[in-house]
Amino acid sequence: MDYYQILNIPEGSSPYQIKLSYFRLTREYHPGCFSKDLPSDIKDKIEDVFGHITKAYDTLGDEKKKQEYDSKREASPVLGGKELEKKADIKYRQGRTLYNQERYDEALKLLEEAVRLKKNKGIYFLMLAKAKSKVPPFHKKAEEAFQKAIKLEPSNPEFYVGLGTYYKEEGFFDKAKKQFKKALEIDPENKIALKELGLTKELKKKGLTGIFKHLGKKKKKR
Repeated sequence: MDYYQILNIPEGSSPYQIKLSYFRLTREYHPGCFSKDLPSDIKDKIEDVFGHITKAYDTLGDEKKKQEYDSKREASPVLGGKELEKKADIKYRQGRTLYNQERYDEALKLLEEAVRLKKNKGIYFLMLAKAKSKVPPFHKKAEEAFQKAIKLEPSNPEFYVGLGTYYKEEGFFDKAKKQFKKALEIDPENKIALKELGLTKELKKKGLTGIFKHLGKKKKKR
């Protein structure tokens, strides 16, 4: 557990910077800021995270305690800390909830923070990619996030389905089919992949038919 990491501040931060970061985190993680209807396990995580934030501030915000902590810290290696994982998980869950509520801009900010805190979670990148695909300025960058998710967890069929769906919506039917087929190689009975593959084939077929009809009408006019 590293107090500087918990407060998201660099070593050597001024008392003002420490206090500013603490107040910012308090606005984000104070248990009173969350819905009372959250599941008990999520509430416990939030309280645990906020407890660590408070402890970090109580230490770094007091000059004497800070000096003692810095001395001990220099004598031992800095640990990654499960606190960061918990913070990332909370950000991810909040972002996913907002995404499901179609509040994509808000979801995107939280999911980007989750990815920043925990860079090796494929599911975080998948959700980030989905959010980016819904926000016009970031739409084209969604593909990169989908591919990052796949790179982290290449055996997860859900990630290929996500990228395939993105390609399908963009009109890249051949690319979409390729991703759905990859998902089915991993899980031959994946219902979503089977359904999306069928829809993609149908869309491509209708698209080509429409083009031929259009060309046919032009020839008749001549």
